[in-house]
Amino acid sequence: MFTATRTQALDSCRGLLSLLTEGKIEVQMQIIIIYLSSLVARLRKFLDANTEFEDYPQPNFPGMENPPYR
Repeated sequence: MFTATRTQALDSCRGLLSLLTEGKIEVQMQIIIIYLSSLVARLRKFLDANTEFEDYPQPNFPGMENPPYR
C-alpha cells in the first residue's frame, strides 16, 4: 500500500508542477508558486530522497526579464 500511495503522490507532484510551468494554471502572486514549489520539494524529498528533481517553475517577478540565475 505504501508504494502505491508513494507513486500516486509523486505523480500528483509532477502533475501540479507541470500545470504551473506550462501556464495551464495562471497564478499572479509569485509567493504562491514559491510556497507550492517548496511544499512539493519537501514531499518529494520525503518520498524519494535519492532523486534530484529539476522541474520546478522559475519565479517571474516584474522587471526580471533576464534574471542572473538562469
